[in-house]
Amino acid sequence: MSVPMLVSMLVSTTVSMLAPMPGESSPMSDPSTGRRRGARAPTIIDVAARAGVSKSLVSLVLRGKGPPLVSAERRELVRRAVAELGYRPNGMARGLAQQRTGLLGVLVSDLRNPFFAELAESVDAEAARRGYRAVLAAGHRNAEREQLVVNDFLESRVEALVLLSPALSAAAITRTVGGVPVVVEGRPTFRSARVDLVGTDDALGAELAVRHLVELGHSDIAHIAGTAPGAAARRKGYERAMRTHRRGEYVQVVGSDETDSAGYEVARRLLGGPDRPTAVFAVNDVVALSVLAAAEDLEIRVPEELSVVGFDDIYLAGLRGVGLTTVAQPVDEIATTMVGALLSRIEGSGANRPAVRQWLPPTLTVRRTTAAAPGD
Repeated sequence: MSVPMLVSMLVSTTVSMLAPMPGESSPMSDPSTGRRRGARAPTIIDVAARAGVSKSLVSLVLRGKGPPLVSAERRELVRRAVAELGYRPNGMARGLAQQRTGLLGVLVSDLRNPFFAELAESVDAEAARRGYRAVLAAGHRNAEREQLVVNDFLESRVEALVLLSPALSAAAITRTVGGVPVVVEGRPTFRSARVDLVGTDDALGAELAVRHLVELGHSDIAHIAGTAPGAAARRKGYERAMRTHRRGEYVQVVGSDETDSAGYEVARRLLGGPDRPTAVFAVNDVVALSVLAAAEDLEIRVPEELSVVGFDDIYLAGLRGVGLTTVAQPVDEIATTMVGALLSRIEGSGANRPAVRQWLPPTLTVRRTTAAAPGD
């Protein structure tokens, strides 16, 4: 007996053994639809036949149309047929037919920083409110990985791209995306005539932090700087504010990656030295929280002996027991502005307009980690 014949016999025997008795459900069926697994999926034609209506009428119902285009009675017939057949519309096929998918590709460069997770969530909510769906992927702060993500988005026919603080260069993004609308967050030095830029005025945020500490009587204010997009503007704002407030001789900048482990090691060295500052302004909240951890391990009291200010106002900053003073980015406004910029291009009115460059003002949220300078 040949192998194909043997396989055929085994399959036939197995199917007959698994076939349900009358009134029983099949173990090979999909419990959500009752349809046998592997069976042909029902089509819109099947739904029309079951409901006794035309295919075009089924299409109208699936698109949410009602009277006067579709009577309540026929709408109910179609809904019942859809439920009985377990029909699920093929979104990709519908998108190809209409040349629309309703998808926005969202690249989150660094999910280790809660700020980007919160911003991505806000983008997703705003996209849904405007009738679109956000598809998210992480870039891991790696340009090669981000390039693969962008390529995958484009192959999936997203209608626009949201890039949150990408590591990809402006040239690479412009070269890759073609005519697909793109908005970039957190890259003030990004230059492209066709890419919209939205973010926070990072330099202003740094100035707010320094001014707050100066008003509390601090002079020896150190800054833990970073390497991610936006970090340079925060450092520049810090240095400018220190000079403006006649604290230029106290400028002290130490570099760090924007991670908790790197921030902790840098903070240990900074706070453990002989010239310990009375205040630290950190490049982001993740690093600021690491400064608090280092201070606790070194038995330095916050805020009595050391004031700490972060940047971003992630949800962890406001937790009871943390109470981090920080520069708050307007997350919801950033998301609304980004999605709005994209949709103005997608939906025609702004298809050929010049690139948008919007830097939204941050605010300072004062909590329990800042107080008067020691001795004041």
